[in-house]
Amino acid sequence: MKKKMYYNMRIKTLRRNTNNAIRRADQGRAAKVGTSVEVKKVILRHFKDIEGELGQVKSYSHYNPDPSYVAALESKSEKLNQAIAARTAEIKKAQDSLDECKARVHELSNEYVRRLIVELETGGNIRLEDGKLGDLWYSSCVDLVNSRFFAADFATLGITGLKVNRVTRIHNRFLRNRFEERLESMVDVSDSTYKRSLEYLFYGESPELPGELLRAAEDGFRHPSEYAALGLDGAVTLSNSISVIDVPRLKEAPASYRTSGGRSPLVGQVLVSKVFLGKCVQESALASPATGSKQSKKQVLTSKAEYPDCNSVFRVKQGDPKQRQWYVFDNALVLPEYLVEYEYEASFGSKFRFCQPSPVLSGEGQAALDGLDADVRLIARPLVPMLLAAEHADLDDNGQPIVRLTGTEDGMELLKEEPQVAAKPAVEALTEGVLRQRTGAESLAMLTYLNLHAAGIERIEGLSGLQALKTLLLSFNAIQKMEGLSELHMLERLDLSYNSIRRIEGLKGLLLLRDLDLSSNLLHRLEDVNVLKKYVPELVAVDLSGNPLCTYKTYRTLMLRRLSKLQQLDQSPVSDEDREGASDNTTTLTVQMIKDHAFSRRSTSMVAASISSIAQSAADDSWWRQVEEIVVEHQRVRRIQNLEKLTSLRRASFVDNELTRLEGLDFCTALEELSVEDNRIMAIEGLSHCTGLKKLELGKNKISHLENLGALTSLTQLSVEDNEIESLAGLGELLCLMELYIGNNRLRRLREILVIRDLPKLIIVDLLGNPLCREEDYRLYTIYHLKKLKVLDGTGIEASEQSAARNKYAGRLSLETLESKVGHRHFESLRELDISGLRVRDAANCFQSPEFSGLQEINLDNNIVSDVQGFAHLPNLSVLRLGANRIGEGCRFDVNPYNSASPFAALQVLQLGQNSIASIERLGLSKLAALRSLFLQGNDITRIDGLEGLYSLQELVLDRNRIKYVDAGALDPVQNLRELRMEENGLRSLSNLGNLPHLQALHLGYNRISDTSEIERITGLKALLEITLMNNPVVRKQVYRAVLLGKLPMLRIIDGRDVTEEERDYVQSMYYANSAMMDGTAAPGLVLSGAYGAQSQQQQQQQKVPVKMTAVNFEQLAGSAAGGGMARGDDLAGPAVSGMGLELQGGGLNVMGQRGAALRPASNDRAPPAAGYVIGGRSVGNSGGPMARGSGRAVGGIGGKTRQMQQQQQQHGGVGRR
Repeated sequence: MKKKMYYNMRIKTLRRNTNNAIRRADQGRAAKVGTSVEVKKVILRHFKDIEGELGQVKSYSHYNPDPSYVAALESKSEKLNQAIAARTAEIKKAQDSLDECKARVHELSNEYVRRLIVELETGGNIRLEDGKLGDLWYSSCVDLVNSRFFAADFATLGITGLKVNRVTRIHNRFLRNRFEERLESMVDVSDSTYKRSLEYLFYGESPELPGELLRAAEDGFRHPSEYAALGLDGAVTLSNSISVIDVPRLKEAPASYRTSGGRSPLVGQVLVSKVFLGKCVQESALASPATGSKQSKKQVLTSKAEYPDCNSVFRVKQGDPKQRQWYVFDNALVLPEYLVEYEYEASFGSKFRFCQPSPVLSGEGQAALDGLDADVRLIARPLVPMLLAAEHADLDDNGQPIVRLTGTEDGMELLKEEPQVAAKPAVEALTEGVLRQRTGAESLAMLTYLNLHAAGIERIEGLSGLQALKTLLLSFNAIQKMEGLSELHMLERLDLSYNSIRRIEGLKGLLLLRDLDLSSNLLHRLEDVNVLKKYVPELVAVDLSGNPLCTYKTYRTLMLRRLSKLQQLDQSPVSDEDREGASDNTTTLTVQMIKDHAFSRRSTSMVAASISSIAQSAADDSWWRQVEEIVVEHQRVRRIQNLEKLTSLRRASFVDNELTRLEGLDFCTALEELSVEDNRIMAIEGLSHCTGLKKLELGKNKISHLENLGALTSLTQLSVEDNEIESLAGLGELLCLMELYIGNNRLRRLREILVIRDLPKLIIVDLLGNPLCREEDYRLYTIYHLKKLKVLDGTGIEASEQSAARNKYAGRLSLETLESKVGHRHFESLRELDISGLRVRDAANCFQSPEFSGLQEINLDNNIVSDVQGFAHLPNLSVLRLGANRIGEGCRFDVNPYNSASPFAALQVLQLGQNSIASIERLGLSKLAALRSLFLQGNDITRIDGLEGLYSLQELVLDRNRIKYVDAGALDPVQNLRELRMEENGLRSLSNLGNLPHLQALHLGYNRISDTSEIERITGLKALLEITLMNNPVVRKQVYRAVLLGKLPMLRIIDGRDVTEEERDYVQSMYYANSAMMDGTAAPGLVLSGAYGAQSQQQQQQQKVPVKMTAVNFEQLAGSAAGGGMARGDDLAGPAVSGMGLELQGGGLNVMGQRGAALRPASNDRAPPAAGYVIGGRSVGNSGGPMARGSGRAVGGIGGKTRQMQQQQQQHGGVGRR
């Protein structure tokens, strides 16, 4: 399967390259005759001016011309007509020359294709290898042929030299094995003396055996008996002289291409064979084979019977004993090894001087060939003159020559001769008044001649009243449609040449029309010829030259078939032979034709021959079921029909016919291969029942859309080259497709590649010849998107190309990617774009189009973007998310590559988290005047800087960086900051954070702030409403929350938890108690010691209170104190204290501990603030919770009088009892 695909790809590539070379040569021809074409057009226009003037003076009665003036007009008209004929002949000669060269090129191309097919069918056992200049065997063959060219023998033919163009080495394993086996059976190969009988001899072309060289290369030479049966010598005839084997051919060859089958007689081929002569003797004296006549050769036939004991015999050329001719009686002893193609160089006096196949290649000629693909350089040699013309031509975008006339060209001098015809004023509309003015006629109804040549007319109208009009000339106008003519029933001649007409129409009612000129318009539909047959069948002369429809191969024959009375077509006379040849063409696919062209693969013979006896009976149709293959090529069939009974048909070929539709295949459900190349099919249809189709060839048609292919689920190869396809839409469903040949179409956009991107088996694609191939990055782009592709445009894909494609396009954002992401291409309405997680690396060139001007938000998170210049010019971009990318030090936001008014003019939110950014200053954020939120979390920033110019910044996120301290004045440029986040930074101090008057939220969790004295540094944040310091060492301080509330009374949220009114009142009470202590007074019922005031040690010792300690499960206390939060009564944070007779000195509780010990609520977010407080590292619950058990008393509060403590003291005289 892979080998078949490989050879099929090579054949397709060869044909495509051949067509490209011919197309290039056609451009060269157009360039060579471009000047002639334009000069002819100018002269023709002037000729029609003169003709119109003559027609007016002769037809209009009000003219009374001077006879000398009329004679001068006629004389000039004749000269102009001769100049036009000369230019026409020159153009035709160039076209004929190109046609001859094209025929030779196609012949060579088919020869190469045949070689590849043989190589495929033999599994590589037969292979033909073209040599290169650097190959040693190539040089040896060239030297051998040149040494055996004897110029004296060619002198009478006017041939002066020989040049080798191509050497092909023949690898034929079967023939080599046969040669060696036969040799071993005759001699002892260990004794090298046998090599003396080995010779390299030539086998030339024979008119009696056309194609014998290739046949011998593939199958070996015929058996001597076969040659004898053909009336030739009963041996393999060989020679050591080019003249001996080729002079007879040259003497009989015609001196033109056309009579030699499109091939120059100066081109020759010779088969160089290794020959074992064995026992060899000289034949009796005979006439020189180089000079003997054909009759003499027939009289001296050589055979084995005459020399039974010899393996070969030889003849000597008279006058030159070195030149010999051998006759080998055993074909197995002749091994073909090289096929050499050469061409003779003819002198000026030679009869072949006008059929030189190609000029002697100069440096320029060789360069022109080198510009072609390597596999067609030898094939395209006949096209060298045209290729050179194309190289030097000035062509437009459509490949047409740009011609600039100087006025000195041949024939242009006639334009200046007298008489001169004054230009007529342009006609805006054809009205009765305009016609009267132009003709001078009183009655338009009787007008028979009307010349409106070059009048600037855009529309045919206002002629319905000219009932007697016979001649109407409307050439060189701007008419686009044939209309307004149906009332001119008497019209005999109509000239609409050199307009812009696209369709043949509007001729109904013109039954008397004899002469129609529509040359040099835009007619492109060959079917329009049927209009001529229907409405103007009496046409005698028609000129449609210069229209696109003339390029159809069946144009001329179709015109002759449709218009039987035609005598002149495109200014060329129609002969009886032309008419008979056109009428003989078969156009219907009949049952007999099917029999004649049907095959059965089982028998490999024609079914018609094998079942002829059965087919004689009309009732016996069994032969239909045996047909597996039908090949109807080059038959000019116009319709596929009569295939209903071919239910076993597997392969069908209708190449080079006149089909316009795909039809008649509904019952061919077993069809696997269908080829309808080189037809006029305009749409893919009629294949819905051929679900098993594997190979479909539709090249060289007029297809514009790839449609109706969904049912072909088994299709593996699709060929649609040389069509008019503009999109690959319709191929996405062909999941089995492995080969796609779509070169030389009209694909312009690279994003068409994305249509076939997901085809899982596609490994061969040929797009060469489409406009998209001219894109700079076409090949790498295609390789990148078609991951499994192995061959692109006939060239294998190297690993280096795949690597280069990945480096260039991996992560590169394109319009095609955006289109597939958003589902449409109307980017003008796009406001938000989420392209996160697509591995985007480069987006610089994607947003340059003005259609993205309305884009407001782009999410590029989790990509690999390293540059932001592609977004700088977006005028309405307000949110840019670039988290988890590669925005490093080389990326700056103040660079303005597109000279916009201000980069990122509307940007308000910029997210740059997790980008390995080390410095804010190097980002160049100073020009982002509108920026309100800046996210820089998860980077490597060590200091805060580079915030100058960010006057509108309100939110700054610097979490998870490496900022140990804040420099003085670092935050001064962002005085409008509302929220600052610097969690997980290792921050040790709160210095330089207090100068932000509008700051409302400060998040500093997970840092290393350890002392409550640091809180003093942010007391200037008067607007602060929320602060986060959790997981800092300072949080473990006993009075952490109380100190925060005391220093920053406006706080509403601390560490994510709201500050309640109870907690705020408690802190106020605590600070009131501290103030009273500092004044030497204490609140009643509470004795403070340590940091809060103290009683004397003596008083403490005198008032002893028995305390009962109850057992506590400390596993339930984990983390309650360290968490820094409130605790419910049932969440025990420390040992419970209970007792019957707990005494308070002076009605209060003496709290022993270190001075400055932390006072904070136990950890629980849901508990009321006064539910329990930590005392000296332990938690004590209130009287309402389970902390007090049995009949013991519980401590209800500490450090000051709360409302609850006051109530308990009043009721129980101290600590409340349960």
